[in-house]
Amino acid sequence: MKITIFLSGLALLVSCEKYLDRKQNQSLVVPKNIDDLQALLENYNVINTADPGGAAIESGDEYYVASSDYPSMDEYFRRLYIWEDTNVIRPGSSNDWTRGYRVVYLANTVLDNIDQIGFSGKKENEWRRTKGTAHFLRAKTFAQLAWVWAPAYDTDTEDQDLGIPIRTNSNFNIPSSRATVKMTYEQIISDLLIAIDLLPEKSVHPVSPSKPAAYAWAARVYLSMRKYEEALDCADKCLGIYNTLVDYNTIDSNRSPVFLNFHPEIIYHSEMYPAIGPPTSKVDSVIIDQYDANDLRISILFNRTSGDSHSFVGSYAGSTYESTYFSGIATDEVYLMRAECYIRLGLVKEGIGDINRLLVNRYKTGTYEYIEPLNQKDALDLVLRERRKELYLRGLRWMDIKRLNKEGANITLKRVIDGVTYTLPPSDPKYALAIPEDVIELSGMQQNPR
Repeated sequence: MKITIFLSGLALLVSCEKYLDRKQNQSLVVPKNIDDLQALLENYNVINTADPGGAAIESGDEYYVASSDYPSMDEYFRRLYIWEDTNVIRPGSSNDWTRGYRVVYLANTVLDNIDQIGFSGKKENEWRRTKGTAHFLRAKTFAQLAWVWAPAYDTDTEDQDLGIPIRTNSNFNIPSSRATVKMTYEQIISDLLIAIDLLPEKSVHPVSPSKPAAYAWAARVYLSMRKYEEALDCADKCLGIYNTLVDYNTIDSNRSPVFLNFHPEIIYHSEMYPAIGPPTSKVDSVIIDQYDANDLRISILFNRTSGDSHSFVGSYAGSTYESTYFSGIATDEVYLMRAECYIRLGLVKEGIGDINRLLVNRYKTGTYEYIEPLNQKDALDLVLRERRKELYLRGLRWMDIKRLNKEGANITLKRVIDGVTYTLPPSDPKYALAIPEDVIELSGMQQNPR
């Protein structure tokens, strides 16, 4: 890719307009100190509300669109929804690709300047936090982009499979191309390890990353790579610092939004634009039927709309839910990651213990029956089922389908529109979505096979 970040830069100029205007008044041409660099990473609308992932949600199996609603959808969404063979994907600044590389550009701008700026003794903590934040954001964004536009990580093919462009500087003039999957994940892990070392144990606010957030993200990345020992270690270290779980008996299901801003379980707060949202998107009954009668999540996460149809209302995004979904990381996910890794590594009792810790906070008081140790297969089935129920519409299902199919899950996705059935089998190359066509045209980058 030769011009990919140029595209991101154009979008960045629009998205950062208020920031740029403010700095112009101070005659600032380039960042001069740590405060200037940190300001680049505190643009909430760019950094925290535009994660890549909406396209992957639409391509997954967490909701469906009725045949009657399908014709009214934007052509881009219609094609995405049925995994159409065409490479035509929404161009310009409105797609996940551009939103992601916009954040990468900002992180690279900080990293290109921070070592030259240096710090005085009183600024060392701020310097470390700013540099750690930039590495965290670059790693997080590369991972989210890879889960959408690269095939699932596989040690047998990591050297041949195409990953994403790995931009590690802010110079538009340096051409780039797609790295291998191996190189992609090596960069992600490298950035996260640096972030873990630099970030504080407690952030000033959930919109800023911390050491637990970096550990949690590393656990998520290792889980996607099916490296369960490493994922377990990172999840355990995260929970060793921050492990708050909220009793859902204290949540008012009639409140709107159900979850207040910056819910206490949130370790790092970020959001993504849904490809399509309610009322067009409807929750599949396969998911609704998995909740027990005493499970509070059925009333807290969903509303019955008409007949047997439901809509999702329980995003941790809080008051911004109407326009975005929560895509950050919270303790409930970390407990489930640790539980899955325990079970896969043969530590079934420990894994069931984590599931019990979570679920006792999700059931009506006094109704939860603690799960006794199961055999490994049944325990794994349980934790994966709870993962679907707990982490609904958090931008994780597409990654999960890809990694679980590598484990032999044989998940085939299906859509039915006006009596026509569309399927996406486990080995289909379309699990790596088509790169936006304007990027392909400008860069000459190799497109994902269809």
